[in-house]
Amino acid sequence: NLAKAISIAISNSLSTALNFAASSAGSTFSGASNDDYHVNLTVDGSPANLSIKASGALSDGGSNTIALSNFKYNWTNNETNDASLSALSTSRSNTTEVDAGDTIRTFFDFFIDVPNSQSAGTYTTTVTFRGETLL
Repeated sequence: NLAKAISIAISNSLSTALNFAASSAGSTFSGASNDDYHVNLTVDGSPANLSIKASGALSDGGSNTIALSNFKYNWTNNETNDASLSALSTSRSNTTEVDAGDTIRTFFDFFIDVPNSQSAGTYTTTVTFRGETLL
């Protein structure tokens, strides 16, 4: 009987915060380069998936929000390159499958589209990464 083990490590930039210097409404802004935002997933005894999700719309803590569909990401690792942008959602989206006994580093780029009519402010949401064995 083979024991299952999973380990996840998040880069310092991801564990601190995703920050955007959005200076005007009606524009798209990107976070830091993908070298700054990465997740390492190591598994033993079973293949595993890495998934990502957000807690909900970006909010200024009051009545102003930015729809989660405006918060997008793409990812790359040493096996796969997803060049298309995907909107974050409150449901988990699988990004990477890791074979048993492997470690994969997945790099992320994040983008936000600020609507034309958006009020100025600091908007937040929580982004969660999850490693989960498949068997």
